[in-house]
Amino acid sequence: MDPFADSPLVAVRDFPHQAASLYYRRRRGELWSPLPGVLALAEAEDCWDLRLASARLWAPNLVICGAAAAKLLWWPELEPEQIDLCGGQRKAPVPWLNVSQAPVPKDLMHVMEEAKVAVPALSAIQTARVLGGIAIDEALRRRAATLQQMNEALDATPRQPGNKSIRRLLRESRNEPWSPLEREAHVRLNKARIAGWVTNHKLRIGERIMYVDVALPHFKLAIELDGFEIHSRKQTFHDDRARQNLLVLAGWTVLRYTWETIDDLVPQVRRFLSPR
Repeated sequence: MDPFADSPLVAVRDFPHQAASLYYRRRRGELWSPLPGVLALAEAEDCWDLRLASARLWAPNLVICGAAAAKLLWWPELEPEQIDLCGGQRKAPVPWLNVSQAPVPKDLMHVMEEAKVAVPALSAIQTARVLGGIAIDEALRRRAATLQQMNEALDATPRQPGNKSIRRLLRESRNEPWSPLEREAHVRLNKARIAGWVTNHKLRIGERIMYVDVALPHFKLAIELDGFEIHSRKQTFHDDRARQNLLVLAGWTVLRYTWETIDDLVPQVRRFLSPR
């Protein structure tokens, strides 16, 4: 039986009677070893997918966590530098693998093709330890996890490094920002004690439904937060202008802010709200 009939990657322990032959093939250059006890065909590319599959074969009982779990379940564009495994005492033999002894509660695991993967709420707060609030923002924006679920995941994994900072980020996320710029705006509005604002406010104008980043509905004030990565796209540029025209024609005042102008947010909102 050819161990590589179904996959370019095998764990030697699964083929004990062919172990000597497999290691001989490695010495001949026909195979290479991404991790101890795991062998790949020489032509198999050393890529993220192969590394993840190798990690699963190397430690099948550990839980895939952090950014690797996020990429698998809800953030496919993410490009993690490391693969995190939790729940074991093995020492990581390569720089791209990190092994933590931190246990993962069973209700925070998802079984995916026989692999254990941290659920989105847990992987979001784990990834936030490296990427900061953007991981929480993405989980909210993609509807991968709710704020309550992330808080519950944090409560279920106490005494982990960085938990205090994650708790602060979750508090700052109570208005559910969908981008770093929105998060910054929410923090500034809260610190300034400006009340009456809501986020991602749904409006129907004529036949069109739109969402305003931050709105003070009582004053018909719309605050739009324009991150360059999204709003520099040609179609988004045109859509933003069309939306703004509809809002103005419907009687709304629109204030727009970027990272370059965010310092004007609080002073200008206060000026708008001050008695005339």
